[in-house]
Amino acid sequence: MYTYTAQEHIIAVCGRTIYGRLYLPDAPGKRPTVIISHGYNSCHASHEPKCRILAEHGCVAYAYDFCGGGTQSKSSGKSTDMTIFTEKRDLLDVIADIRKIPQVDTGMLFLMGSSMSGLVSALAAEDVKDDVRGLALFYPAFNIPEDWAHVIGKPETIPETVDFWELTLGRNFFLSMVGFSAYAVVGGFTGPVLLMTGDADQVVRPDVVRRLQTRYQNAELVVYPGEGHGFTDESRDDALARTLRMIGACAK
Repeated sequence: MYTYTAQEHIIAVCGRTIYGRLYLPDAPGKRPTVIISHGYNSCHASHEPKCRILAEHGCVAYAYDFCGGGTQSKSSGKSTDMTIFTEKRDLLDVIADIRKIPQVDTGMLFLMGSSMSGLVSALAAEDVKDDVRGLALFYPAFNIPEDWAHVIGKPETIPETVDFWELTLGRNFFLSMVGFSAYAVVGGFTGPVLLMTGDADQVVRPDVVRRLQTRYQNAELVVYPGEGHGFTDESRDDALARTLRMIGACAK
């Protein structure tokens, strides 16, 4: 196990600031690196335990806040301007920046996301296939575009703002997804994809993740009995151990 240093790492790009915490293991050479994106109305701090464990195992880890991605976000931007596509843009900017850090092995860069950020991470990986080695996705919410299409109805009926799960969304969050199928744009990424979900998840149903598995050439699906949307400590630890094994296998 390694010791590590944790520090603020703020990215300034195109008039935006992306706040994050960078975890650097005290290990020789360039290291495998994991970029962790938070879920809907969450923040980087929720992934601090994962970052610490990854760093102790010799991985560089970076967790950050999406612009407008939650009430606790330290990044710039308003939640009413956030969409899954602005979050994808943020992640692509994070990838470009983190790749410049001297300790980062650019051939061993992994993305980790949960729920909506699982969707965002998968979408971003399609744009930078050569820069990402693998994906670890916790209950990725590929059902968001289709679910909201049924709820909202016609575009002209969408209100200016919608309060959902304690976050105020803007009209464009929904307009940007009209006619969009997330499943249709993924599958070009050929690296290993680890999909982890619970069979009692009522937010991202197990069939959503099983359908996603069929889109990839190299995907492993792990279904945890009795787990809902958000894992218990036992399943979370197992999911992280599986992620570390995937990273180790890619290093061989």
